[in-house]
Amino acid sequence: MVGERNRPSAQRGRRASIRPDVEQMNRATKRLYLHRRLDEVESQIQTSLFRYLNSLFSAGPHWLSRRQELWEDVMDLHYLEASRRAILQSLADLNMPAFSAHRPPDSTDADDD
Repeated sequence: MVGERNRPSAQRGRRASIRPDVEQMNRATKRLYLHRRLDEVESQIQTSLFRYLNSLFSAGPHWLSRRQELWEDVMDLHYLEASRRAILQSLADLNMPAFSAHRPPDSTDADDD
């Protein structure tokens, strides 16, 4: 196949690695896609949290020698939490009517002088 040779080796025969173009999806499809991604991210958070706690407790008094590994686990958790917040915000934005997509600032944004 000529097309197979032109694609990067990481993409040959791997449909799962191709991300859909979310911007081109209709609202219902976006909502479904984001819910699936949210489930995926929450599962990854649980796995990462378990791995972090397991590493922390298994290190015992020698946790300092494993601080790089623990730090990487914390960073993974932080990234996953940020991803979850972004997905939740996107879902909330999708549920708003089109005319209210630009929300007024919260009361926390206003100065109370």
